[in-house]
Amino acid sequence: GPSAAGHAKDVGIFIDRADGFVLRNLTVCHAKEHDIYILETDGYVFDHFKTFYAGSYGVLTFVEDHGVIENCEAAGNGDSGIYPGSGAPTLVNRDTSFYPTARYSQVMQYCDSHHNAGGFSGTDSHGTLITHNNFYDNALGFTTDVFTAAGHPGFPQQGNVIDGNNFYDNNFNPYVKGSDVAPFIASPVGTGLWLAGGNNNVVRNNHFFDNWRRGMMLFAV
Repeated sequence: GPSAAGHAKDVGIFIDRADGFVLRNLTVCHAKEHDIYILETDGYVFDHFKTFYAGSYGVLTFVEDHGVIENCEAAGNGDSGIYPGSGAPTLVNRDTSFYPTARYSQVMQYCDSHHNAGGFSGTDSHGTLITHNNFYDNALGFTTDVFTAAGHPGFPQQGNVIDGNNFYDNNFNPYVKGSDVAPFIASPVGTGLWLAGGNNNVVRNNHFFDNWRRGMMLFAV
């Protein structure tokens, strides 16, 4: 856990406006905030990597387009394992003069996100395809992260497609004494997925099982 290893850096790997960035075959762990953080980049690939026990996010992306996150494992993070936030609005309600053809701005696929406070989150997460992943042993498997707080940037979240994933056994309680994960957020323990706010999202062809509170929650914010 993070308390045993401590941390030397706030962020393990920081990528800022580095279009065409590729990260492959790395393990990053025990950053105070985020293990991997990419900002304002057009074109990135994160492939065959692991992120463990960051104080906040295993992976945080913000203001991205043409991004792929794949073949990964994210575990033990105080917020969410994978956070593709504020993707380019390329799918629904897009500006057709700038995005003439509907497409995904980011894709997350073939990843295991487990034993985090949240498996997946993403404030203002636009046009992201989440497919063929396993979200298990988290407090909350998936959140659109709109409920967070007044004044949080980039509302409204819209246009994600959650297709062909497994959401199971999301009953990990990081809030009990002795937990090896220090939670950075509040989560409804035992929930596979919630859409807490957000517009025009699609949830299809997923499997939800053994989530002790609820498989899915849908409500307005």
